[in-house]
Amino acid sequence: VDQALYEAIKVEQDTSGPLANHPSVANGKVLRVGATTNTKIPPSVRFDEVLEMRGQGIQEKILEVQGQIIPISKTIEWDRGALEEWNKLKEFTNDLNGIKESLRKTDLFKTKVEKAIEISKNLINQRIDELEKAKGAWFWRESKTRKAQLALEKSKSSLKEEEKKLTNIIGGKEKLLRLSCRLEQTLINQQEICEKLPDPELIEQELAKKSDELKPLEEKLVILQEELANLAQILLDDASA
Repeated sequence: VDQALYEAIKVEQDTSGPLANHPSVANGKVLRVGATTNTKIPPSVRFDEVLEMRGQGIQEKILEVQGQIIPISKTIEWDRGALEEWNKLKEFTNDLNGIKESLRKTDLFKTKVEKAIEISKNLINQRIDELEKAKGAWFWRESKTRKAQLALEKSKSSLKEEEKKLTNIIGGKEKLLRLSCRLEQTLINQQEICEKLPDPELIEQELAKKSDELKPLEEKLVILQEELANLAQILLDDASA
C-alpha cells in the first residue's frame, strides 16, 4: 500500500506519479491512515501529520479569535458593572424617597393620634364630672353612678389605647429616621462613585455596540472549537468523499 501510494504521489523530474501536484493531495483528500515506517511517504499525506498540522492551524485561529474576544468582553464587563452602580444609585434614591413618604404619613398619623388623645383626656374630665354628679343625684343614684363609672372606664381605656398607638408611632418614626440617616450617607457615597462614571446612556450605547461585536466572534469561536474537536472525522470524511 505504501509503495503504491508513493508511486502515485511521487514528484521526480522524469517519473512523477499521476497524483503529483494534484489538488487532492494538497487539500488532504489523499491520506495514509495508520502508522508506517516507510520514509518515502511524505508528511502531506500522513494522516497523523496532516491532523496535527491542521489542528495547529485551527488552534492558531482560535487563539486569534480569543484575543479579539478578551478586550471586548472586558469592556462589556466594565460597562455592566458601571450600569449596576447607576442602578444602585437609582435604587437608593427610590428607597430614600420611600422612607421620606413613610415619615410624612407617620407625622400625619401622629398628629391624628395626638388629637385623639387630647379628645380622650377632655372626655375623661367630662366623665369625672358626670360621675360626681351621679353620686350626688337624688333619684336613681346607684344606676346613674354605675353608668357614669362604666363610661369613665371606657374613656380611660380608649385613652390608654391611643397612648399606646402614640408610643408605637414615635418608636417607628425613630427607626425610620435612623434608617433615613444611614441611607442618606449611602446615597452620598454612591453619588460620588457615579460622578466618576460616564452617563448611563453612553454606557448603554457602548454596551450595545460591543455586544454586537462580540456575538459573531463567539459564534466563530464555537465553530472553530467544534471543527477542532471533530477534525479527525472531518479529514477522514474529506478523504473518502
